[in-house]
Amino acid sequence: MAKLTPQQWSRLKKRRDAGESTSALAKEFGLTRDAIYKKLGEPNSDVKSAAKAIIASTETLHSALQKYTPTIQARGWDMAADLIEISRHSCKGALYSAMTFHKFAMIAHESADKSLKLGAIGGLADKVLADQYQASANEAFKPVANLIAANKDKMNDLTQNPEKQKPKSLSEFYAELN
Repeated sequence: MAKLTPQQWSRLKKRRDAGESTSALAKEFGLTRDAIYKKLGEPNSDVKSAAKAIIASTETLHSALQKYTPTIQARGWDMAADLIEISRHSCKGALYSAMTFHKFAMIAHESADKSLKLGAIGGLADKVLADQYQASANEAFKPVANLIAANKDKMNDLTQNPEKQKPKSLSEFYAELN
């Protein structure tokens, strides 16, 4: 069996993630399918895990709402849809903040570079401008950093407390908020 370099494994993973069959890649790289699964795991396992979590939470919500009137059931589903939209918008907002951070940081870098080329006196205005853009970049990055930190905290909490991974009823979910 072939021994692959880290770069070859990386290329193999990218191609498999892009949809190429594990069998074809195994043949091309001189490996067995089992060797690829052992090294890289199941293809798209993250997507499969997320899909299973969505299905489980949908089934839990459906079960929890069964005991209520159709009006309350509809409100429950509306609330779930609203929470999904809030999550989407929060993620999009963080993406735009990251893009703004990138643009401001790039302008700050260019201004600082110009300041260094012009020297102490001629580059002072560019140095001030660079500092202002960097401060704006740092401010734009705060929502992104907060989202990353919140996600990390939640993942740590779930990892350290496996009982929190099980699906919850609506009453259990709201009890945790208080």
